[in-house]
Amino acid sequence: MQIREGTSVDLEAIARIHADSWRDSYRGIMEDAFLDGPVLEDRMDAWAGRFRAPPPDFQVLVAESDATVTGFICVFADEKPGWLLLDNLHVSEAARRRGAGQKLMRAMSQRLADKGRQKVRLLVLDGNQGACRFYERLGGKKRPIEHKGFRGLGPFASIPYEWEAFGELGQATSAA
Repeated sequence: MQIREGTSVDLEAIARIHADSWRDSYRGIMEDAFLDGPVLEDRMDAWAGRFRAPPPDFQVLVAESDATVTGFICVFADEKPGWLLLDNLHVSEAARRRGAGQKLMRAMSQRLADKGRQKVRLLVLDGNQGACRFYERLGGKKRPIEHKGFRGLGPFASIPYEWEAFGELGQATSAA
């Protein structure tokens, strides 16, 4: 598995992995009509917009095996001053539980540390227990639940996780 910078060439692969991951992880949290319907189109539009007009501090890394994108991680400037938002980390079903998510986290943490960026946070939808366990194993500090909506799909409880020194992930050598 190789980790490299993601570009607009990867847009379709990223959107497909993102949509598939939402279908798997958010069933019962998001509406089935959305997950079974326009989720891929929604993710294609979102990623096309991000690559066309990137938000501040936008960075994407992809995991690739045999010339196929199998996962990605994305960060950009957060609304919380001085912080970056880890907006997405998704891995294809075939690549799950093989270390791809952890490798992407560590690669991004090293990239951010090299740029002097340490404070990173993310929001996990309440009910996504697998993601909560994953981020806690990697040292994410759970914060009080926040409530945010998502483009008319209703209010969701979001669990924030924070790393004050995200770059330390890139230096860790033991498996979490």
